Amino acid sequence: MKQRFISYLYFTRKERLGSVVLLAFCAVVFAVPNIREWYKPQSHADFTAFETAMKSFRIAQADSSPTTRLFSFDPNLASRDELLQLGLSEKVAGNICNYRDKGGVFRKPDDLGKIWSLQPADFERLKPYIRLGKEGRGDDDRKTPPYKQAEEGPIDLNTADSEAFQKLPMVGEKRAAQIIRYRDALGGFISVTQLSEMYGLPDSIFALISPKLKVSNPLLRRISLNSGTAQQLEAHPYISRRQAEIIVSYRNQHGSYKTAEDLRQIRAFSDGEWLQKILPYLNVE
Repeated sequence: MKQRFISYLYFTRKERLGSVVLLAFCAVVFAVPNIREWYKPQSHADFTAFETAMKSFRIAQADSSPTTRLFSFDPNLASRDELLQLGLSEKVAGNICNYRDKGGVFRKPDDLGKIWSLQPADFERLKPYIRLGKEGRGDDDRKTPPYKQAEEGPIDLNTADSEAFQKLPMVGEKRAAQIIRYRDALGGFISVTQLSEMYGLPDSIFALISPKLKVSNPLLRRISLNSGTAQQLEAHPYISRRQAEIIVSYRNQHGSYKTAEDLRQIRAFSDGEWLQKILPYLNVE
């Protein structure tokens, strides 16, 4: 029995030779891919197109960035755009505006260097141009007084034109145009405080110009609750798209509004402060 079992493990000379040939063949088959990799010529990736695209992107980015120029400025009053023109980043300009909006005041030039994320090199570059208080701001290439003085008496927000607004401190042509656009969208001002709600107007600048403004005998442009479309209602700064849709939907379901006060019957309009702000700009004609 034992001898019979051992006979199964015995290979003849021809079988042993066949096994060796089979193993050699398998080894060659498995080795061929690696051998081919060794002798395969190395191809180098061509990054020319990528580098060209990146170069074009950098040039376009540089062209679209605001032109950096140096001029005298008051960090307590300079607008975000002016800070960007001085070469500061969006982040640093935002930090300066946020610091002022929270009540922060730059009392001496070195205070600007304490702004978070402002690089020491940028501060040293701008320090000679910092003008605080009465020193004011004036571009080096202009021979105008540091601050434009408004005419005697406050300016009426509802009747002033762009030229009149530009006589206010820190109000240039763009900001004057923005005030007029906001006035038109609003339908007229009821109070000077409403100007503080205008997007992009820092609290520091509003505090500076508000004493020089007034609202007398406002002639408001009102929107009809009964004929105004959702698009017309939504165009008002105080009315959102959802609120405009609710106003029109309520009119379609319950008929024409008898008075603007009927808005108080709409459950979604429970905000009394909002109603107080918007009602003067609505009628039922």
